[in-house]
Amino acid sequence: MKATPNSETSEALVEATATAITLAWSSFISLVVAGVGSLVIARVLGPEGYGIYSLVLTVPSFLIAVSDLGLTTALIRYPSKYPGNVGPYISSGLVLLTSSASVVSVAGFILSEPLARYIINRPEYSGLIALTAPYILTYPLLSASRSSLIGVGSRGRAALVEPLYNTLRVALSLTLALAYYVRGAVLGFVLASTISSAISLAMLVTSVRGLNLRVSKEVLLDMLKFSLPLYATSVLASLLSTYTTVVMSRAFSDPEIGNYRAAANLLSVISVAIVPFSTAFLRVFSGARSGIELAEVFKDSIRYVSLFSVPLTVFSFTCSVDIVRVIYGRRYVEAPEYFRVLVLIYALTLVGSHALGPALNALGETRYVLASNVVGALVYLPTLYLLAHKVGLVGVAVAYVVLQAVTTVAQLYLLSRKIPLRLELGKQIKLLAVSAIASLPLLLVVTTGTEFLESLASLLVKFLIYVAAYLSAAAALDVVGVSELRVLKTLATELGVFGKLLSPMLWYLNTLIRLLAKFRRS
Repeated sequence: MKATPNSETSEALVEATATAITLAWSSFISLVVAGVGSLVIARVLGPEGYGIYSLVLTVPSFLIAVSDLGLTTALIRYPSKYPGNVGPYISSGLVLLTSSASVVSVAGFILSEPLARYIINRPEYSGLIALTAPYILTYPLLSASRSSLIGVGSRGRAALVEPLYNTLRVALSLTLALAYYVRGAVLGFVLASTISSAISLAMLVTSVRGLNLRVSKEVLLDMLKFSLPLYATSVLASLLSTYTTVVMSRAFSDPEIGNYRAAANLLSVISVAIVPFSTAFLRVFSGARSGIELAEVFKDSIRYVSLFSVPLTVFSFTCSVDIVRVIYGRRYVEAPEYFRVLVLIYALTLVGSHALGPALNALGETRYVLASNVVGALVYLPTLYLLAHKVGLVGVAVAYVVLQAVTTVAQLYLLSRKIPLRLELGKQIKLLAVSAIASLPLLLVVTTGTEFLESLASLLVKFLIYVAAYLSAAAALDVVGVSELRVLKTLATELGVFGKLLSPMLWYLNTLIRLLAKFRRS
């Protein structure tokens, strides 16, 4: 009989799910808005314009990482860890972050020409980079406000931040892109960040008492001790992303880069089901009373998150052409090949890639997160250069998957030194096999249409076939048994609208499990 999580870890899992689903609901809305927006922006700009747009936004993304100081993660951890002292932590963090972002924003504006020349190899776009200076200042404040709201338990308000920003971004970027092409799309980004950050800060001020402009040196040192290794990790990740842009900008054309960036953006289809859990588990792991309890919650997080992340990965891999055609249209002919490779990073949830960072951060071992990323970077740098020049943009995608895999393995090893880690590899391999088997019927469904509605209908049919095949195989091969179903039903009660959407699938699973049990007894 399969083990059922004990009451403490079940409560932790439910708490994580409640937080994650609140965030996932907002992420889902954001995904719909951003997805529709990406479709139209990509169609308006075309592969070349979208390539320029992507290259330009690489620079402010790097500068934002430089200004962050790791404080956005600290603003989740410390308010949840010290609920009676949230004011000084949030105030100190926001004041320091505002100062840092202001300095970097001004530097980005002044140095826009050399940044355009040396990072994206396109000095003619320096004016577009200068235009992003307000975004460099306001987006960190937007993220910090959202993190603080999560930290104090204001899930509802935190869930509003991302949809608000994405709705404004899409509406403004699309409207302005129609009139001003790439410049308009970039300006929409800047205006959306400025407006959203002001609103999110207002929500934070009305949610938390004791906020002021004073900085507590003791509190700040405590936060920085935790956040600076995360900051180094973030800067390292941003440097790798910038290095990728440097390599791509010198080896490939704007339309080719546009295809690759479009494929990379599609990863948000899977991340909407995973990233909210990563955020939520940092809060839950921080409250774990022992390494044993944390290990149990970590094991459960792998078991239940991978039940939907892995099949989503396999489905996306199998139907990459249909997904790209529906979202971006027929002009992005190279994007499906890149997406098929990139989406494999989410198969790493089989070993807990979504929860490793939060677990190490909750233990205060941010230096381990940094060390694992350094190991990944040492492998990635030569791998990217060699594969980009030998294989092309597919090689860039492969190098990215290698980076994520190496980092995940390093984090697993380091986490195992701190808690009694136990992976259920046999069950996870079976889950992967079931997810792959369920994709076989899709090979028989031929997509003949080229119009949007025909492609959308074909994709929906394939999705329904895959879900039915996956659930049937999962029940038949005992990937989901009575104990897992019981926990899933408990979690579904916390999901609100998502729970109702899951109800037909849980009913179908329950029926199959009962029928199979009767058949085996006969």
